[in-house]
Amino acid sequence: MKKTTLTIIVLFFLVFSLSACQSSDSVTGETETERDEEMNQSDEEEASILEGEHESTEEAEPLTIEDSQWLLGLAEDTFQKLKNHQFESLADVTHPSKNLTFVALADSATTDVYETVFTGEQFTKYKKRDKYMWGYDQEGLEINLNLNDYVSQYLFKDHNEDDIDYREVLFHQIEKEEGRIEQLIKAHPRAVLIDYATTELESDEQKLRFMFEKEEEQWYLFAIIREESL
Repeated sequence: MKKTTLTIIVLFFLVFSLSACQSSDSVTGETETERDEEMNQSDEEEASILEGEHESTEEAEPLTIEDSQWLLGLAEDTFQKLKNHQFESLADVTHPSKNLTFVALADSATTDVYETVFTGEQFTKYKKRDKYMWGYDQEGLEINLNLNDYVSQYLFKDHNEDDIDYREVLFHQIEKEEGRIEQLIKAHPRAVLIDYATTELESDEQKLRFMFEKEEEQWYLFAIIREESL
């Protein structure tokens, strides 16, 4: 008898809860389908910014001395190719599946991140007439430049249009990263970060950050990140 009474009480509460949920939906005018569409839209907006990235459970592999030396050489080679606008040769180091992403606003909130992605083939076919949207300048105007001008004006000059003197090379020094850098590190834990930086004594420190990852025993570049501290 007690079990029967308990069962009736549980069923009563279940029916009452379902009725309350349905009543709430009818009051707000929001159906389950509409809620699903809103959630899907939110997911799609995030995916368009993060390009399907998510926090990975993979663990970083220990680096050998040979790998470290190779990466430092690869970073220097990449730095010189960028500086001299030898973009076609970047195709050889571009990650075959992740491609190469230029991050112009590394310290921005997620919704303000603007990125331009190149495949290896795009580097080989790049023309100076091709312009891309890189983000916004300090006045809120769109930065629409070709690759040559973006690299010259934003990667190798500061906001005063002076040449940047990258005096330090930092090997995988990860501290309290925020913004896009934090997202990239969480999504690609096996990646190695190499920074070209001005000295810390300068108030307008800027970093040019390269992210490499190994695939099939070969190291590739998949992100070039501009980080500025004003």
